[in-house]
Amino acid sequence: FLSRLPARQLRVVKQRLGIVTATHGVAHVACVLCDYGDPSFKPDAVLQATANVWVADYAAQLGPLGMSVVVGTADQPTTEQTAVADAMPLLDDSGAYGSSPQTPAICRVRMFPIGLKTDAEGQGWALAHEIFHCFQYGILGARAWSARPANWVMEGLATWAAFAVDPVMYPVAVKKILKYTDNPYWSLFQRSYDGVGFWLHLEDAARPF
Repeated sequence: FLSRLPARQLRVVKQRLGIVTATHGVAHVACVLCDYGDPSFKPDAVLQATANVWVADYAAQLGPLGMSVVVGTADQPTTEQTAVADAMPLLDDSGAYGSSPQTPAICRVRMFPIGLKTDAEGQGWALAHEIFHCFQYGILGARAWSARPANWVMEGLATWAAFAVDPVMYPVAVKKILKYTDNPYWSLFQRSYDGVGFWLHLEDAARPF
């Protein structure tokens, strides 16, 4: 919805999300503390190590990511009060993102307080989900965050991918599948994370007997 907002609202939204729009595809804002556009961002070595495992697992199937992944903790954005974590493609370490199809230089992954309250299994699965977003951004380009495909593609596919590399019984994740199966008459194009069911069907159809 960013393109639909008046300029004043857009500035507020960008400020609260910790993002800076690049000029002509290149950001000219120098990184002082390397907070990647979010002053509350703090690198976390444990989360980074887990994320690195998922980067390697996905790269083995999809090829090299082609960008750096930085993982840490951050304050809960006012726009994402229920979010466990998020991932965003950046053009540089100042937090700039662009509207061009160029490959981002950095994928910033933030784990929020809600995510930090979950156990290691839940955090691991959430990171698997977010790291797949990084690969989506690598394929789609820097504009993927602001002009991305529908949620049944972005969130549904990332949910499927996370289960593929980390098939745990994390309750929050499993509910996405149950939401799909419990609502068979919902249109696929109206789904989000529960679009995972569609990708599971494709997996079944592609699997040799």
